[in-house]
Amino acid sequence: MAHIEIENLTFSYPSAGRPSLSNVSLTIRRGEYVVLCGKSGSGKTTLLRHLKSVLAPHGKRSGDIRINGVSLKDMSQRDQAAKVGFVMQNPDDQIVTDKVWHELAFGLESLGCDQKTMRARVAEMACYFGIQDWFHRDVANLSGGQKQLLNLASIMAMQPEILILDEPTNHLDMDSREVLEDALENFPGTILAISHDRYFINRFATKVCVLEAGGVKEYLGNYDDYFEKINRQQAPDSENAGMTKTAMDKEKRKSREEEKRIREKKNAIAAAEKAIATAEEEAAEMEAQLADPATYQDAEKAAQLAKAYQLKKDEIERRYAEWEALSAEE
Repeated sequence: MAHIEIENLTFSYPSAGRPSLSNVSLTIRRGEYVVLCGKSGSGKTTLLRHLKSVLAPHGKRSGDIRINGVSLKDMSQRDQAAKVGFVMQNPDDQIVTDKVWHELAFGLESLGCDQKTMRARVAEMACYFGIQDWFHRDVANLSGGQKQLLNLASIMAMQPEILILDEPTNHLDMDSREVLEDALENFPGTILAISHDRYFINRFATKVCVLEAGGVKEYLGNYDDYFEKINRQQAPDSENAGMTKTAMDKEKRKSREEEKRIREKKNAIAAAEKAIATAEEEAAEMEAQLADPATYQDAEKAAQLAKAYQLKKDEIERRYAEWEALSAEE
């Protein structure tokens, strides 16, 4: 079933010499993850902004956009806000309040959610995105990556069925990227994103759409699949096609090997961090027991506990060394 339908969309900015978008037609099915590519100035961000009336740029427009078969022209601002979440490329363009907790709640307030639902969703998103430590901070004091995560968390709290992302990996460090990737992996709806991040496209895309002067060209699959298809199209003859395919296969294999290496490293680091957390929890329990005077009523038991505690501390030290070695690997 079509979730998003863009039909013959043409748009020109005021006083522009030529249209920014010309007869763009695109159908996105429910549950697809579509990445929009194209040269700088091809109109990618302009196209995405037309998917929410409140963000649509001023100018001359023709064509239609439908969500679940309903034209945006006939859809209320509230319904659009509830169904379509938009995370902008520059996080400062989207922040509207001065406190982190209020930013998380702002979208829910605009939807008229009751206090109980609002508190539950805000708490859930703060926990999921690791925002608890800076929940009460001023937004102005956050890093660019933190602001981007906050914007995504604020949108996800509204539980939209469509998520629109403009260069979502910009501003993010490695840890923040992992949080973003986990959130997108578990998102149950449809995603349309602009990205030039090859690893990101390879991991998530089910379709790559290239925006050109003549409209949109669609390629099923991820970046490697897209790369393979355009190389086949550009091969001038059978001999060169074979050579191109050889080079292409080599590039594809190299990319997948690198992705596998990165994925395995991430998994190893995550496993090491989990082991450290478990060991530290066990050590904390032992410390609590050692701090309890009742423990020393049984001298033998106290001695065994002290020995186990020392072994646990040695284990934590060893696991930290392993974690540091993994993190330091190139």
